[in-house]
Amino acid sequence: MLTIILILSLSVTFAADNDTNDVTISESNQHNLIGATNNRNNDNSFTKLSKNINSSSKTLVLNKDYKYSGNENKDGIIVKKNNYVIDGKGHTIDANGKARIFDIYGTIIVLKNMV
Repeated sequence: MLTIILILSLSVTFAADNDTNDVTISESNQHNLIGATNNRNNDNSFTKLSKNINSSSKTLVLNKDYKYSGNENKDGIIVKKNNYVIDGKGHTIDANGKARIFDIYGTIIVLKNMV
């Protein structure tokens, strides 16, 4: 029993050590996906989403909501890709009724799991 408590205590300690305020962008070559989380600078703009789309090759998995700021292109985020997936993981992309969200040029573009 003492061993289990010790292991659980170590897990909590390591989890606390990993709590940072840094920006993390990771790319997996195996699955060609990119995820972005940003705790310090909460950049959830369409410009940031556009950069994330352009820097990923086959799949983009969203880790936060994105919202149109009013200072960006009203014609939508340009997606020039083929065989590409944007997985919202339940997150929201909100144009505030002021802009198009996507302007897609390509074939087989899948938008899933987003509001």
